[in-house]
This record gives sequence, structure tokens and C-alpha cells, in this order.
Amino acid sequence: MDQAREVWKRKLVLIASLLLNLGLLVYFKYSNFFIENLNAVLGAFGVQGIHWIKLILPIGISFYTFETITYVVDVYRKVHKPLNNFWDYQLYIILFPKLIAGPIVRYHDLAGQIEDRSIEETPDNRLQGLYRFGLGRGIPVLDFHRYFLEQKSKSKYPLYPQFGIHWSEYGMALAGDSLIRSIEAHCGCRLPRVFWKEVVWKKPEGNDVDIAQGMNLFWDMPSFKMAYPKLEFESEKGKRRPGVLVVSDSFYWGLFNFGISRSFDPGHFWFYNHEVYPEHFERPTTVKQLNLVEELNRHDVVVIMATEATLPRLGWGFIEAAAQALEQEDEGGAPGGVEE
Repeated sequence: MDQAREVWKRKLVLIASLLLNLGLLVYFKYSNFFIENLNAVLGAFGVQGIHWIKLILPIGISFYTFETITYVVDVYRKVHKPLNNFWDYQLYIILFPKLIAGPIVRYHDLAGQIEDRSIEETPDNRLQGLYRFGLGRGIPVLDFHRYFLEQKSKSKYPLYPQFGIHWSEYGMALAGDSLIRSIEAHCGCRLPRVFWKEVVWKKPEGNDVDIAQGMNLFWDMPSFKMAYPKLEFESEKGKRRPGVLVVSDSFYWGLFNFGISRSFDPGHFWFYNHEVYPEHFERPTTVKQLNLVEELNRHDVVVIMATEATLPRLGWGFIEAAAQALEQEDEGGAPGGVEE
């Protein structure tokens, strides 16, 4: 149809497709109804009815039919070119999640995503997908990326350094405070919170210049001063310290280094789901050496952190390994260490 130059040829193919699809729909969906009523009328006049074996209605035939029609109509109108791959066509026809958007979704609305799904794999879309998944599963999701971008021009202190790859020290303090409060809401308890009474402005140091330091320059790069809050923790008296396991990339190092684990008991950091801290400081300790089920049982909360770059590998195998280990435990198996 798409290659036909004459309009009448395209119309002929369109009509044939419509008759075929609607004919199949009518046959499977209404044949039993018409035969039963016809036999009832014939029986009233003493005429023997038509012998008929009832048809089993294919699941979703109406959906398939109208999705096929939207495809053919869009190709006929040259709104979008036909799909070159047969399996891409099948994906469009049987993609039931389209029902969420409404009863009928036009082919051209999805064609681009079917042909090249990478065009939709943006950081914002990934984060939105993660947020919706977490919301649907009852899992709290903290989107520091979006919050920091919104507050970047409003914040009294810099949230990002000029020559650092992570948040600023002040930004990490905000993230740590938000994480503690989120865990409080999740556990229904009061944790020792982090706070600061004073913020010092000074020349960038530590994480705020890690990129510049890694370049081994002969001179310091000119930079604006950065804000460094003098962090303190509330007393543990009258508060609860839940066990928290954090599986994260390097962004959690800033929080771990300023002592956020003081609010947790125990507080562990699995760097890229490989090295185990703080144990790794004393002797090399990796996740493979641990019994995952025992580790999950001794922690009340599991936090998985990721950035835009690492979001496609969220958890670095931890989620799959945890699900498998817990399933084995339910089946009476004996799960061992964690696969990397």
C-alpha cells in the first residue's frame, strides 16, 4: 500500500484490509448470536434449525482488530511509514499496555518508539519510570536530581561544584538530611538527625575539586568559594537507629564520609554491590563473601542509589540476587553468597 502511487490502488488495499479484519471480528464475535436467534425464529415456525458448532471467542480480538485498522489507516494516509520488521508490527498489535492511554491509540503515536526505543531513554524518562514503578510497588523514591535542578538557582549555597563530579558538600548535607527523614517516615520512628548551626565559606576542597585534582594540573583552577556546613548529629537518647543497608555508586561516599551511619545501627554501604563498608577499611570484604538472606534480615531498610549514568544498572545485580535468595529461602533452600 505504501509503495502504490495510484490512489485507487491504495484504496483497494485499504478496503480489502478493512473487510478482512472486520469480517473476522463479526464472524467470531457475532456468529453465535445470529445463528441462535435465527434458529429461534425457525423453531417458532416449526422449521429445523441450522446445525452449528459454537465458536470460542479469541481473547482480545476487538483490540487486535482495531489496532490493525489504526495501522492500516495511518499507512494509507501516509501519516507514517509501515514498519519494516514483522516482529515490530506484532509488538504494536499486541501491546496491551496501550489500553492505559485509552481504547484506541493511533499507530503514528507509537511508531517512533517501536522502531527506535532509545530516543525515549532520557535521564528524565528513566527517573520518571523509576518513580512510577516505586510508587506502584509502595516503594518510596527520592529524586534528588530533579529537586537539585529546581533549587539550583534558588539555593543560598551552591549545590554543585565547578570542578567536582558529585554534589557539593552542602548538597550532600541536604541529601543526607532528606534521606534520614525519609527513613523516619518509612519506619515510623525518630532517628538522630544531622544538623548544622554554621556554614563556612572557603576555597573548594575534597569532593568539590576531585575532577581538578585528578587532572594533576600545575596550578589551581580559579573557582568561586564553596559552602561547608559544620555538621552535627542529635543525641541518640529517646530515638531509634534502624539497620540500613545502602547499595550505591560513588555519590553515597559523601554521605558516608560525613558520618550518616551514626543514624543507623547497623549502617552498611555496599559500593557498587561489591565492596562492603566499613568492614573493607580493616580487611578486604566483598559482597560475595556474605550470606545475603542474613544481611537482609539484620537490616530494616535497603536503600538503592543511582545517578543518571548508572540508572540502567540500578542495584548492580543486588535486586535480582535478593529476589532469588529470598525465593530460595521460601522454598526451603540454603542460599549462600551473593553473585556479583
